[in-house]
Amino acid sequence: MGFHLSGVVRAPAAVPPCSEPERLFRVTVSFDRCKITGVTCSCEARDIFWCQHVVALALYRIRNADSVRLRVPISETLLQMDRQQLQKFVQYLIAEHHTEVLPTAQRLADEVLQARSAINRICGAPDPTAGPPPDAHHAWHLDEQQVCEQVRAYLLQGTYYNANKQLNSLFSKVREMLRAQDSNGPRMLMLMTEQFLSDPRLLLWRNQNTPMTEKCRQLWEQLGALWISIVLDPGSNKHHRMQWRHLLEKWSAVEVCPTEDPDYRSFPLYARERERSERDRDRDHRDRDRERHRDREDRDRERLREREERDRERHRERQRREMHSHSESSDEDSRPNNYEREYRRASKRLRLHNQRPAPMTPRTVFHKALDAVDISWENEHLKNILSSDEYCDPEKPDKAGASTGSTSLQPYPKFNDLGQPLWHEHLPVVGARIEALRAHGRAPAALRLAVAAARAMRHRQEVAQQRWQEAGGGEASSSSGGSGGGVACASESCAGQCDRAKLSLVCAHMDAGACLPAASTCALSHSQRCIGRGERPVVV
Repeated sequence: MGFHLSGVVRAPAAVPPCSEPERLFRVTVSFDRCKITGVTCSCEARDIFWCQHVVALALYRIRNADSVRLRVPISETLLQMDRQQLQKFVQYLIAEHHTEVLPTAQRLADEVLQARSAINRICGAPDPTAGPPPDAHHAWHLDEQQVCEQVRAYLLQGTYYNANKQLNSLFSKVREMLRAQDSNGPRMLMLMTEQFLSDPRLLLWRNQNTPMTEKCRQLWEQLGALWISIVLDPGSNKHHRMQWRHLLEKWSAVEVCPTEDPDYRSFPLYARERERSERDRDRDHRDRDRERHRDREDRDRERLREREERDRERHRERQRREMHSHSESSDEDSRPNNYEREYRRASKRLRLHNQRPAPMTPRTVFHKALDAVDISWENEHLKNILSSDEYCDPEKPDKAGASTGSTSLQPYPKFNDLGQPLWHEHLPVVGARIEALRAHGRAPAALRLAVAAARAMRHRQEVAQQRWQEAGGGEASSSSGGSGGGVACASESCAGQCDRAKLSLVCAHMDAGACLPAASTCALSHSQRCIGRGERPVVV
């Protein structure tokens, strides 16, 4: 009926020696735009996934599409009835389910009879069989409450084998949803993350300053890896990335969130409380010092004003008397100024407090996913690599003719000598891209990117070998040409040391995570070091 499917599923009786009778289950399914958006069943099964009766009804509808009669929404049927038919319809409906709908029917009747009720102020009436409006959100049905209850129950079981097995199966289900491009994959992982952060064992481990168990650490690592794959989805838009960034930042700010380093140890709770009380006490001391400093400044200004007035009075008195050739020093000038010493002491304490470095917040298991939010897929060269196996250098014949006279290799080209595409990027970032493509069901694109990255690594190895050979040739020429000038090495042992120095120099320039010169494809902050950029061979 409309966008609503209902049916009765019959469960056969159990085979002897079991004595379970035949049972009937009422199942309803709501769908919208080729998605099942809601399911209900009268069975007592409580699981994250749909029960077998819902699956049976859906399969029956798919396999027997011709035998299932299609009906218009109930609102269209009611429009075809006259007053007498409508009254008979309502009375028969109430008589059929009087124990269930009679209180609701009486309440609605009272509201309809009131002229100023909310029902009479709204035109029309809702129809659950007509489907949602076109601009409404539509997604596959997911029982969020049941997901939270199941994950919470598994976490409360501790490190039992069955609990870890069930949680691993949930992670596998999330990966399956991502491969099928199901929007419930991130939604389900978000619910699981909320329950993981609510685990009471996290607070216990933090207060006792003890590490979490190895199995629990593995579950958290799987959680962080899945979030990296989700935020690196090539099909996600900027709005989704901003939402995920906000969630990851909120989870990272939770005090009990596990750190990225499993060996990190934080202060226990009582130590943090003591540190907080010491900070409050220092702040009170600073406030009192500022008040005392302000009061002393006011008193000193008044004292200085009085002193200047007395000095002027004495000066006028000396001019009148003209008896002495020099001025007499007052007793007050000879008094030690203890205020300056106190002021310097307070100022030093303030300076030392202001120079105290702020404590660094450790990275959590979600910080890698936060770093991955900024990785972009908008590079044209990368898009061409992922899109087709036929992508190659369009200027390969010209470059092949020009390369006959020159044998120097470029450190980070887009194509190799055969015209095959290369992708130069930090190796962990490339691995995260490949894993994200595989997780979202794009295995061919992941394979193309992996091959391009492997070609790039091989090309960098060839460049390093060429630089090493050039460095060795320059060593030999300088040694032979400078033998008359006394620059050459004195023995074979010295030449061996020079070779080792050359090798260390070239190896220092080889960095698998070096960025491109333009830094347009690497989203993470890495040092832009190229092979042999601005360096010359060292002559010993």
